[in-house]
Amino acid sequence: MSADEFSLRQFADKLQDQEHTANEGRLTGWLRDKLIAQLGKIQLGTLDIIEGDMTHTIIGKDPEWVQADIEIKHPQFFRYLAFGGSVGAAEAYMLGYWDSTDLTKVIRLFAINQSTMDDMEKG
Repeated sequence: MSADEFSLRQFADKLQDQEHTANEGRLTGWLRDKLIAQLGKIQLGTLDIIEGDMTHTIIGKDPEWVQADIEIKHPQFFRYLAFGGSVGAAEAYMLGYWDSTDLTKVIRLFAINQSTMDDMEKG
């Protein structure tokens, strides 16, 4: 293989990697939007979803029940939650993809809004 062929192959591989990364970003953004919309259906409590310098605040019809927060530390969180439901969320937590100042409050919020969480499990 000549040097020119090798350089062309490297260039093609790099373009393919960039395209894959762009597609991954679009999928993650789409999943983020869908999951935040689904979480927006909670009835009781308030949830702050913190991702970098953005915060999505979801306020249920009765926000005083429990106030919880989730800090997204890695965009793979959205994939785990979308494709794995509550088990995926637990796995993402163990991997460090998200955190909370009070994990008990997050679990309590999800428990009192069980029908919304069940809907997320169904897709």
